[in-house]
Amino acid sequence: MTHTPLGGSGLGDHGIKGFQDFAESHQCSHICHELHLCTMDEIKATIEQLEHQVDESDPELGV
Repeated sequence: MTHTPLGGSGLGDHGIKGFQDFAESHQCSHICHELHLCTMDEIKATIEQLEHQVDESDPELGV
């Protein structure tokens, strides 16, 4: 499953809402830690940055 900031990559791309849903429901496991993935706090901060970029580029596309 892919999500893009504007939700345009195809069926199932829920845009920023998809990012938010993932961040709210994901629970990191040993796999995340072994892969040295970023923390959920970093992911949530990135989502906030994307929201601001989308809002600034076209207010009608914001969440």
